[in-house]
Amino acid sequence: MSADSDAALGFVSAPIQGGGTWTHTTRLGDFLAKAEARFGPRQMDWTILGIEFFGDIPHIWYLGGRKHVAIRLTQNARFNINEALFQLAHETVHLLSPNNIGPALIIEEGIASLFADEMMAELNMASPLSGNYIEARALTRACRQLSQIRAAARWMPPRKFRAVLS
Repeated sequence: MSADSDAALGFVSAPIQGGGTWTHTTRLGDFLAKAEARFGPRQMDWTILGIEFFGDIPHIWYLGGRKHVAIRLTQNARFNINEALFQLAHETVHLLSPNNIGPALIIEEGIASLFADEMMAELNMASPLSGNYIEARALTRACRQLSQIRAAARWMPPRKFRAVLS
């Protein structure tokens, strides 16, 4: 039995020439393709069942000992398309390599948040990032910058490298 039937925001496609308008389901496909292009192919031994709304924290739900996963968006996202799409893009990154052994590492959360920011920018929508995700995103950006500095150090003469760090 379905919890209730008014949760269709983002799931109803209107017909247009050549197909239909975007839904959460078709956005998931688009986000997944973009995430795989960016980070590599997902683990195909996990089956993605779909999207649902549940509770106050978006997450990947691992169903009962099988390699089945569902994306759970928050109840608030049911009526807020920006929040729903941001959460969907963020959780898409976690679908690439699901693990049911505990919370994601902060670097994975940061990468997922940055990816969601990029997807929202492509859609010309605001990123409703909040809470611990802000810190995770900031730490991931700092790691990316450190990585870029290290990469630059490989070809920069030592004096120039010191100048970059000053």
